[in-house]
Amino acid sequence: MNNKSTVTRKNWTLPFNWQRLRWHLLFWVVVVFYQVFDNMYRHDREFMPMVMAVLPNVPFDMLSTYISVYFLLPRFLLKQKYFLFAFWLVIISIPLIFIELLIGYYIQAPLLLTEELDLSFFTYDRFISVFILINSITLFASAIKFIKLWFVFQQEKAQLKTQSLTSELALLRSQINPHFLFNTLNNIDSLVNINPDMASKSLIRLSEIMRYMLYEASEDFVSLDKELEYLKSFVSLQKLRLKAKNYVELNIEGKTNGKKIPPMLIIPFVENAFKHGRKNAAAPGIIIDIKIRPDIYEFEVINYMTKADTEIKDKVGGIGLQNIKRRLELLYKERYVLLIEEEDGKHRVYLKLLIN
Repeated sequence: MNNKSTVTRKNWTLPFNWQRLRWHLLFWVVVVFYQVFDNMYRHDREFMPMVMAVLPNVPFDMLSTYISVYFLLPRFLLKQKYFLFAFWLVIISIPLIFIELLIGYYIQAPLLLTEELDLSFFTYDRFISVFILINSITLFASAIKFIKLWFVFQQEKAQLKTQSLTSELALLRSQINPHFLFNTLNNIDSLVNINPDMASKSLIRLSEIMRYMLYEASEDFVSLDKELEYLKSFVSLQKLRLKAKNYVELNIEGKTNGKKIPPMLIIPFVENAFKHGRKNAAAPGIIIDIKIRPDIYEFEVINYMTKADTEIKDKVGGIGLQNIKRRLELLYKERYVLLIEEEDGKHRVYLKLLIN
């Protein structure tokens, strides 16, 4: 198999680099020194005893913080599930509080601050104090992460807007270029006397394509129903110039009601199949399979290729493959799989979108 594109899959590993490590270390150094100087001020103690008193609790503060930032925040807070975020924040912090109380009772008090601390294991004031300390650190780190994600979102939104503006003319040229338009009009003209009903229906489909391209395809997301209607119209008009009526096989499976999709995301691959597909191939020469599930969209386009077409690289319907991949990355991040393969004289495009 000759695979001519990279495959993007979801990566669950946390990216690591030295710059990230330095910022994290700086954050925890600031947290430790704040607690040390705060305790020095309140208890009138020396620096090193306070450092020794604070350090044993740091691993548990870190555990609470990283669980919240990398687990609770993306699953609840970013999805506006505020009650669940607060609920799990409290649930996670309670056992950590008791661990810190144990450390204070069995380690810190006997070794460092015996003469000043209440030696009882549990007091309401002590519990509330540790609860506030752990969660203040956690919420502060979560706020930093939230602000960082907001800036990243704004940057990606700006990039997507720029990408849409720069690709809009290319999309228009690719999908409604003069060559396609003139050929379609000529095909419709030839049908006027032979099959007036077919000519009328084809003219209506052409007007629907023009209307969709000019007035609706500029949005970030459109109704999946409208996108598939556009696809059907495009295929129908392309079939006017084909002798074999069953040359194209279009299969759509699943419910589309209320679902959204970026406009003209799969059309370039379909157009590419018509443009470079072998016209004398046994029917079906082009197979388009679309499966719609509650949280997954799957698109597959297969066509036979001529030998010369195997030399064409990084071109899809007049738009560079990198352009389409960048659009997918901006809209779906790592929630998509794109495969472009050639095998046994067939060209296959497979696109999988994870909606949730």
